[in-house]
Amino acid sequence: MSLTLWYIVMAVGLVGMIWCAKSQKSVANAKLYAIVCLGVVVLSAVMVLVSFFSDPEQERAIANANQFEKAKLSQIAEFVNKNYAGKEVVILVRQDMLPSENSDFVRVDPVKELKSMLKGVTVKETVIMAPPTEEELKAMGGDPEMMPAFEMSLSAPFYNKKFAECQALAPAAIIDLAGLPMGETCKELKIWKWNSKKDPKIILPEVNDIGLCFEPAELSNGILDSVIVVRNDRKFNFMDDTAPKDLKEAFDTLYVFVTKDNLAQLVKDNVITIVKPSN
Repeated sequence: MSLTLWYIVMAVGLVGMIWCAKSQKSVANAKLYAIVCLGVVVLSAVMVLVSFFSDPEQERAIANANQFEKAKLSQIAEFVNKNYAGKEVVILVRQDMLPSENSDFVRVDPVKELKSMLKGVTVKETVIMAPPTEEELKAMGGDPEMMPAFEMSLSAPFYNKKFAECQALAPAAIIDLAGLPMGETCKELKIWKWNSKKDPKIILPEVNDIGLCFEPAELSNGILDSVIVVRNDRKFNFMDDTAPKDLKEAFDTLYVFVTKDNLAQLVKDNVITIVKPSN
C-alpha cells in the first residue's frame, strides 16, 4: 500500500474516533468502535513511518550498483580464465569494499563473487587493504594525529606497500579490486617501474581517468593487462533505471573493457577519453 493510501486510512480512523466520541450516548458500542478506530490510526501511523524511511529510489540504486558490480566481475573472470588458465593470481581488495555487519545496505562480496566465477585459475591469496596502524603511518611519513588512517590508506605510499606484498607472492597477475590512489598521486606508484616480463601483470576493475591516473603507455608496455572504463556514451540513471539482468548486457550499458589491443580504436571512436592533466 502506498504512502498516500496509509494517510487516507489514518484520516478515516481519526474521523471514526471523533464520531465515536460524539456518539457515546446514542451508540451502544461506541467505545468498542473507538478502540478499533484507534488501532487503525496506530497501524497506519506505523506504516507511514515505515514507508517514509523506505526509499524505493535508494533501493533501486543499490540493486543497480550490485548488478553492475557483478557485471564487472564477470568480465574480469572471463578475461582471467582465458589468459591465465593454469596460473596463480592474487586479489587485492580494500577492507571497506567487503560486506560488513555495520553496512547500511546489502553489498556484493567482490572476492567471493569473483572466486566463484574463476575456472582453472588458482587464487593464491587475497590481500586486504585495511587502514594502516599508527606504526605503518609513521613509517610512511604520516602523522597519526593529523592524518586519518583511512585517508592514508588511499595514498600512493600505502598502495606501494600493498603492491609489494602482492608482488612477493609471485603471481602471474594481480586482480586489483582496490583500484588506484586518487588523481595524479597515482603516478607515484612503483608498479610503473616494474619489469613487465618478470613482475605480475595488473588487472584493474574500473578507472575513470586514463591519462590522469596513468599514461596510456602503461597499457601498451604490458604492466597493466586490462582496465575497465566508464563509457562516454553511457545513458543510465541509477535512481530511475533498472540494470539489465543479463550481466554482459549490464556491463555494456556502462563500461568497456580496455586492453592494449583496443585502446587506440576506443579513443578514436570516442568510446573513452584520454584525459590530459592541466599544468
